[in-house]
Amino acid sequence: MMADHSQPPPPPPPPPPRRATKAAAPPPNKKRSSAAAAPPCGACKFLRRKCMSGCIFAPHFGSDQGAARFAAVHKVFGASNVSKLLLQIPANRRHDAVVTISYEAQARLSDPVYGCVSTILALQQQVYLFIYFLIYIYISKIFLLQFLCNYVACLQAEVNMIQSQRLHPFCVRACNHNDGSSSSSKSSNTIALTAGSS
Repeated sequence: MMADHSQPPPPPPPPPPRRATKAAAPPPNKKRSSAAAAPPCGACKFLRRKCMSGCIFAPHFGSDQGAARFAAVHKVFGASNVSKLLLQIPANRRHDAVVTISYEAQARLSDPVYGCVSTILALQQQVYLFIYFLIYIYISKIFLLQFLCNYVACLQAEVNMIQSQRLHPFCVRACNHNDGSSSSSKSSNTIALTAGSS
């Protein structure tokens, strides 16, 4: 028998090394970045919901003190009712509407029976008091003017009389002398008449 002197086949060459590839970074989430940059409004913070970009409460209820203001509004009117009401109002008038709604909600919480009507009545009473005060001042001014006019007229009459006495002293003396002579003649005539009759 012949010995088999054949050699085993050589092993296959190793595969070439692969280049390390960097994993592609996920695209940045724009919504998350914008949400992290802008905090939620006070209404969404109170309602514990995500504040969207077109939130109708965001321009009117800030993130600092808006939650406390919106709490009163939500307790009295309700968030859905207020949102429907604001959607029916033009954009340039919504701020005034929110201020009015917030004031009415605070007044209703402080006075559950009358609400803001009590404040309106108090202001009306103050207006009436000021009107009565102005009328009183006007009437007092009229009476004061009349009194001053009468007083000035009396003073003017006295001044005129004093001036006439100083300017015409001789006329006054002559008049007094004539009055005295006429009275003496009258008395002599009466004496003569009485003597003749006797």
